Amino acid sequence: MISQSEVELQPLTPGRLMARYCVSFATMENFTQLRGDESLKELVEVISSTREFWDVKLRTSEKRVLNSINKTQGIGLRFPIKGRIMKREQKINCLIQAVLGSQTIPEPSLTQDANKIFRTGQRSTKFIRYHVLDTLYSVKCNNF
Repeated sequence: MISQSEVELQPLTPGRLMARYCVSFATMENFTQLRGDESLKELVEVISSTREFWDVKLRTSEKRVLNSINKTQGIGLRFPIKGRIMKREQKINCLIQAVLGSQTIPEPSLTQDANKIFRTGQRSTKFIRYHVLDTLYSVKCNNF
């Protein structure tokens, strides 16, 4: 925000939140597309497709384990992924659901990836929370 009387630059709230939680601009653009009535499945899909997870790789050796976690009957994933896991986003989605569903992850490299995903995911979800609260607050204030 630039004021006319003084030459002073101040970041807007989204920019301040992006800097505080280390969220990229591309991720912030994805989050601004949220309407507020998304299901839990849609939120997990949006979070798993963010740019912050681009360093998570889908290794060929992990596909078998991930597909078995995805297709486990009974205590499997709450929202199973259709078909076979072939993309990075699907891997992240599968690991998020497995950890939240208290499933054991048999592969040590997948456990490390899940820990990394949750460390990064905490920042992203905090950003969503504060961004949505700020948006709702400003909408309520403007309606009066």
